[in-house]
Amino acid sequence: MINIELKNQPIVDTDKYKSVTNTPTALYGAVVKDEYDDKRLINDQAEYYTHSVTDIITDTPVDIYFRAVRLSQPLLAIKILNDFKSLGEDTQSRNAEYEHLLSKFNMTCSDSLNMLYGGCLPIDGGCLKDFADRSKVDVLSYNFDQYEWYNRFSSLGIYILY
Repeated sequence: MINIELKNQPIVDTDKYKSVTNTPTALYGAVVKDEYDDKRLINDQAEYYTHSVTDIITDTPVDIYFRAVRLSQPLLAIKILNDFKSLGEDTQSRNAEYEHLLSKFNMTCSDSLNMLYGGCLPIDGGCLKDFADRSKVDVLSYNFDQYEWYNRFSSLGIYILY
C-alpha cells in the first residue's frame, strides 16, 4: 500500500528523469506531480522524462515530470506546434484559441488543459489514434498485484514538448 501522505511530498529521486532535449517531441503518458505519483506509476514500457517549461500566466519557469513513451508521429506534432505558435501572445485568450486549434484536427484537451505551458502542449489521451498505433503503446501494463486498484490508474495524455 502506498502512503497517501506522499501526495504532500515533492519527487525525491528526480535524477532518474531524463531531460527531453530533442524537441519537438510527443509523449504519451501520465504527469508525475509528487512522490505519490512517482511511487505508483510503475510500468516497464514507459520511461521517466522531465522538461523545463514556462507558466504562460506568471511567466515563471517550471519543471514537469512524466512517466511516458515517445510517440511516432512527429509530423503531426510539428504541424500542431507551428499552428499554435502563430496564435500570438495574448495569454487571456490562449486556452480558448488552443482548444479551437485542436478542434481543427478533431482533437481535444478538455482533460489536460491545465498542462498548457510555454514548452508543453497537452492533448487528451483519447486522441492517441492520431499519433500512434495504440496496439503498440501499452502504458497501462501495470503490476496489478502491487497496489490497490485505485492507486494504479492515472489520467493519460499526449504532450507535445518544444
